[in-house]
Amino acid sequence: MIRFSNAPDQQSGPNCGVTALSMVAGISFAEAWKICKSVSRSARFRGGMYDPDIIDSLNAANVKFKKLKGVHWETVQNFVAQSDPAKTYYIVSTGHAQISHNGQVADQCGVKDVAQYWGRRKKINFVLEIIEDQENNCAMQVFGLPLFDYQGGN
Repeated sequence: MIRFSNAPDQQSGPNCGVTALSMVAGISFAEAWKICKSVSRSARFRGGMYDPDIIDSLNAANVKFKKLKGVHWETVQNFVAQSDPAKTYYIVSTGHAQISHNGQVADQCGVKDVAQYWGRRKKINFVLEIIEDQENNCAMQVFGLPLFDYQGGN
């Protein structure tokens, strides 16, 4: 289940890919760190990830996604403004990874409106649309509890 907030055990430092994995997989930061370290192409993993490591870490965490086409070198702000607010996106930009949902962007600094986000002018390398189960989607967390239809009764 996607968690559109930082994990309680979030660590500071250059770990945007680990943080993003933690959010989209709905796992703790420590679990995400272990996954990222296990798929890392670097002998001394310290939080930084290469693009193939990101794909491998999502696969290792059983996160379903599809890669979007036609977004290369667009700014994060423009992409978020044009994207479907009901969907969650894993955005890999120049030297950074962040999650987007409902006009907001999240990274290790927390959740911000895209207009207030420090990396809004970063250029996109690629975007992965996260495919969510209907029962466990991010919209339930952003907008509150699901509404149930009234079934009648006297």
